[in-house]
Amino acid sequence: MAGLPGAGKSTLIDQRYQPRSRSDVAVLDLDAEMARHPRFNPADPDAIYLEKGGRAYNWADRQVEERFQAAIANSSLRRIIVDGTGTNSDRQRRRMQEARAAGWFVKVLHVSIPLDTAVRRAAARARPVTARKVCLYHSKVNDALASTVGMADEFETFDAPSHDPPHILMREGFVQKSRTIMHELEDRRQRDLFAQALATLGAV
Repeated sequence: MAGLPGAGKSTLIDQRYQPRSRSDVAVLDLDAEMARHPRFNPADPDAIYLEKGGRAYNWADRQVEERFQAAIANSSLRRIIVDGTGTNSDRQRRRMQEARAAGWFVKVLHVSIPLDTAVRRAAARARPVTARKVCLYHSKVNDALASTVGMADEFETFDAPSHDPPHILMREGFVQKSRTIMHELEDRRQRDLFAQALATLGAV
């Protein structure tokens, strides 16, 4: 997977691949590993991310790597999904090479979304991602994709709806916010259509 925070990668994984109901699909996710850390506190999930030195983050990163190495050697699996931004191009290339060497078909699934939508949605998460961080990822993701696309057996870009429809965000708790945004965008569209109609009448 590749794409900005707030693009809807995890939701797309759930909807398309249904990993929760399939034992032959492995999803590797750093946030999930962070939640398994001994010091993780569900009442204050941000605390562990803000620890000095990033010890918990580094621990979770190692856990993801160990799970990846175990997964590519596991013949009972049919699909391995690495859920992340895909901006660490060196690591992406190395993992793609290792997966192909182990006999896996390698696909890059890029979930594309406008930057402003990603910023808005990332800020509305239970554990918000700052606009500055989303913009930093945005500055890296295209170069990272360009450096890895030639190594993939398949490359797909999924254009995530930028109007935040409820069916995409329902599982992330954004239903009410999504409806508000949809109404606002529809009002804007109607105003634009009205303005175009007036301009057309004025030109007649």
